Amino acid sequence: FIAPTKPGPTDAVTNEMMKLHANPLRFRHHCPDEVPGTHRIYYHNVEGFCPHRSDITSDANVFIHNYLFFLEPKISETATVTLDGYETSYRQNSSCQEGHWNSEGILLFTKGGTSSPADLAFTAMKQDNSHCLLLVGSLSGVVIIVGYRHPNFPRGAFLELLGKKITENNDKSLLVFGDMNFDL
Repeated sequence: FIAPTKPGPTDAVTNEMMKLHANPLRFRHHCPDEVPGTHRIYYHNVEGFCPHRSDITSDANVFIHNYLFFLEPKISETATVTLDGYETSYRQNSSCQEGHWNSEGILLFTKGGTSSPADLAFTAMKQDNSHCLLLVGSLSGVVIIVGYRHPNFPRGAFLELLGKKITENNDKSLLVFGDMNFDL
Protein backbone atom coordinates (compact mmCIF):
# COMPACT_ATOMS: atom_id res chain seq x y z
CA PHE A 1 0.00 0.00 0.00
CA ILE A 2 1.29 3.41 -0.95
CA ALA A 3 -0.40 6.32 0.80
CA PRO A 4 -1.53 9.20 -1.40
CA THR A 5 0.38 12.43 -1.18
CA LYS A 6 -0.73 15.03 1.34
CA PRO A 7 -3.13 17.58 -0.18
CA GLY A 8 -1.77 21.05 -0.75
CA PRO A 9 -2.84 24.13 1.25
CA THR A 10 -5.31 25.17 -1.47
CA ASP A 11 -7.07 21.79 -1.68
CA ALA A 12 -10.85 22.44 -1.88
CA VAL A 13 -11.83 19.56 0.42
CA THR A 14 -9.26 20.52 3.06
CA ASN A 15 -10.41 24.15 2.98
CA GLU A 16 -14.06 23.16 3.34
CA MET A 17 -13.27 20.87 6.27
CA MET A 18 -11.37 23.69 7.98
CA LYS A 19 -14.45 25.95 7.60
CA LEU A 20 -16.70 23.26 9.11
CA HIS A 21 -14.38 22.72 12.07
CA ALA A 22 -14.23 26.47 12.71
CA ASN A 23 -18.04 26.74 13.05
CA PRO A 24 -19.39 23.46 14.50
CA LEU A 25 -23.15 22.91 14.60
CA ARG A 26 -24.61 22.45 18.07
CA PHE A 27 -27.79 20.43 18.45
CA ARG A 28 -30.10 20.05 21.44
CA HIS A 29 -31.74 16.65 21.47
CA HIS A 30 -34.91 16.08 23.51
CA CYS A 31 -35.75 12.49 24.30
CA PRO A 32 -39.49 11.74 24.19
CA ASP A 33 -39.52 10.79 27.86
CA GLU A 34 -38.25 14.28 28.78
CA VAL A 35 -41.54 15.92 27.78
CA PRO A 36 -44.27 14.99 30.28
CA GLY A 37 -47.81 14.45 29.06
CA THR A 38 -46.82 13.59 25.49
CA HIS A 39 -47.73 10.50 23.51
CA ARG A 40 -44.66 8.65 22.37
CA ILE A 41 -45.43 7.06 19.00
CA TYR A 42 -43.09 4.68 17.21
CA TYR A 43 -43.67 3.81 13.55
CA HIS A 44 -41.84 1.12 11.60
CA ASN A 45 -42.45 -0.38 8.18
CA VAL A 46 -41.21 -3.72 9.41
CA GLU A 47 -41.48 -5.91 6.27
CA GLY A 48 -42.37 -8.94 8.39
CA PHE A 49 -42.92 -8.76 12.15
CA CYS A 50 -42.11 -12.37 13.03
CA PRO A 51 -38.77 -12.60 11.17
CA HIS A 52 -37.72 -9.17 12.55
CA ARG A 53 -39.04 -9.53 16.09
CA SER A 54 -35.55 -10.02 17.54
CA ASP A 55 -34.33 -6.88 15.72
CA ILE A 56 -37.24 -4.92 17.19
CA THR A 57 -36.74 -6.20 20.73
CA SER A 58 -32.98 -5.53 20.65
CA ASP A 59 -33.57 -1.79 20.07
CA ALA A 60 -34.07 -0.08 23.45
CA ASN A 61 -35.37 3.05 21.68
CA VAL A 62 -38.52 1.16 20.69
CA PHE A 63 -39.57 0.56 24.27
CA ILE A 64 -39.57 4.18 25.45
CA HIS A 65 -42.68 4.67 23.28
CA ASN A 66 -46.27 4.15 24.40
CA TYR A 67 -47.61 3.27 20.95
CA LEU A 68 -45.88 1.02 18.45
CA PHE A 69 -47.23 0.95 14.88
CA PHE A 70 -45.87 -1.72 12.54
CA LEU A 71 -46.87 -1.70 8.89
CA GLU A 72 -46.32 -4.62 6.54
CA PRO A 73 -46.12 -7.12 9.41
CA LYS A 74 -46.95 -10.02 7.06
CA ILE A 75 -48.73 -12.00 9.76
CA SER A 76 -51.23 -14.83 9.51
CA GLU A 77 -54.22 -15.61 11.73
CA THR A 78 -52.12 -18.12 13.66
CA ALA A 79 -48.96 -16.02 14.07
CA THR A 80 -48.02 -15.13 17.64
CA VAL A 81 -47.35 -11.42 17.89
CA THR A 82 -46.45 -10.24 21.37
CA LEU A 83 -44.06 -7.77 22.93
CA ASP A 84 -43.33 -7.85 26.65
CA GLY A 85 -44.98 -4.93 28.44
CA TYR A 86 -47.35 -4.18 25.55
CA GLU A 87 -50.88 -5.16 24.61
CA THR A 88 -52.01 -5.74 21.04
CA SER A 89 -54.48 -2.90 20.46
CA TYR A 90 -55.07 -3.52 16.78
CA ARG A 91 -54.16 -6.30 14.41
CA GLN A 92 -54.97 -6.58 10.72
CA ASN A 93 -53.60 -9.81 9.31
CA SER A 94 -52.09 -10.12 5.87
CA SER A 95 -53.42 -12.37 3.16
CA CYS A 96 -51.31 -15.05 1.57
CA GLN A 97 -51.25 -15.77 -2.15
CA GLU A 98 -49.24 -18.73 -3.44
CA GLY A 99 -47.07 -18.84 -0.32
CA HIS A 100 -46.21 -15.12 -0.36
CA TRP A 101 -47.52 -12.81 2.37
CA ASN A 102 -48.57 -9.42 1.10
CA SER A 103 -48.05 -6.15 2.91
CA GLU A 104 -51.64 -5.19 3.63
CA GLY A 105 -51.57 -5.70 7.40
CA ILE A 106 -50.91 -3.47 10.40
CA LEU A 107 -50.10 -4.00 14.07
CA LEU A 108 -50.56 -1.56 16.93
CA PHE A 109 -49.14 -2.26 20.38
CA THR A 110 -49.99 -0.11 23.39
CA LYS A 111 -47.75 -0.03 26.45
CA GLY A 112 -49.40 -1.59 29.50
CA GLY A 113 -51.28 1.01 31.52
CA THR A 114 -51.69 3.31 28.51
CA SER A 115 -55.12 3.71 26.96
CA SER A 116 -55.53 2.53 23.39
CA PRO A 117 -56.46 4.96 20.63
CA ALA A 118 -60.25 5.22 20.35
CA ASP A 119 -62.52 4.60 17.37
CA LEU A 120 -59.97 2.65 15.33
CA ALA A 121 -61.20 2.12 11.78
CA PHE A 122 -59.33 0.21 9.08
CA THR A 123 -59.78 0.91 5.37
CA ALA A 124 -58.05 -0.89 2.52
CA MET A 125 -58.26 -0.75 -1.26
CA LYS A 126 -56.89 -3.15 -3.85
CA GLN A 127 -56.23 -2.52 -7.50
CA ASP A 128 -54.55 -5.00 -9.82
CA ASN A 129 -51.55 -6.34 -7.86
CA SER A 130 -51.30 -3.41 -5.48
CA HIS A 131 -53.11 -1.98 -2.49
CA CYS A 132 -53.20 0.76 0.12
CA LEU A 133 -54.45 0.97 3.67
CA LEU A 134 -55.32 3.50 6.34
CA LEU A 135 -55.86 3.08 10.06
CA VAL A 136 -57.69 6.03 11.60
CA GLY A 137 -58.21 6.58 15.32
CA SER A 138 -58.30 9.21 18.03
CA LEU A 139 -55.76 9.81 20.75
CA SER A 140 -56.48 12.54 23.33
CA GLY A 141 -58.52 14.53 20.82
CA VAL A 142 -55.98 14.21 18.02
CA VAL A 143 -56.99 12.14 15.00
CA ILE A 144 -54.19 9.86 13.88
CA ILE A 145 -54.07 8.52 10.34
CA VAL A 146 -51.51 5.82 9.63
CA GLY A 147 -51.16 4.92 5.97
CA TYR A 148 -49.42 2.62 3.54
CA ARG A 149 -49.49 2.81 -0.24
CA HIS A 150 -47.90 0.07 -2.33
CA PRO A 151 -45.52 1.66 -4.88
CA ASN A 152 -47.75 0.49 -7.76
CA PHE A 153 -51.04 1.66 -6.28
CA PRO A 154 -52.33 4.75 -8.15
CA ARG A 155 -51.40 7.95 -6.33
CA GLY A 156 -54.65 9.65 -7.27
CA ALA A 157 -56.80 6.89 -5.77
CA PHE A 158 -54.73 6.90 -2.58
CA LEU A 159 -54.86 10.69 -2.28
CA GLU A 160 -58.63 10.58 -2.77
CA LEU A 161 -59.00 8.07 0.08
CA LEU A 162 -56.60 9.99 2.34
CA GLY A 163 -58.30 13.28 1.44
CA LYS A 164 -61.68 11.84 2.39
CA LYS A 165 -60.38 10.82 5.84
CA ILE A 166 -58.77 14.25 6.34
CA THR A 167 -61.95 16.05 5.24
CA GLU A 168 -64.06 13.94 7.62
CA ASN A 169 -61.86 15.23 10.44
CA ASN A 170 -61.05 18.76 9.23
CA ASP A 171 -62.26 20.34 12.46
CA LYS A 172 -59.78 18.36 14.57
CA SER A 173 -56.03 18.24 15.04
CA LEU A 174 -54.51 15.63 12.73
CA LEU A 175 -51.36 13.54 12.76
CA VAL A 176 -50.71 11.75 9.46
CA PHE A 177 -47.79 9.36 9.06
CA GLY A 178 -46.82 6.15 7.34
CA ASP A 179 -45.19 4.85 4.19
CA MET A 180 -46.92 6.45 1.22
CA ASN A 181 -44.07 5.73 -1.23
CA PHE A 182 -44.10 9.30 -2.51
CA ASP A 183 -43.78 12.78 -1.05
CA LEU A 184 -47.06 14.25 0.16
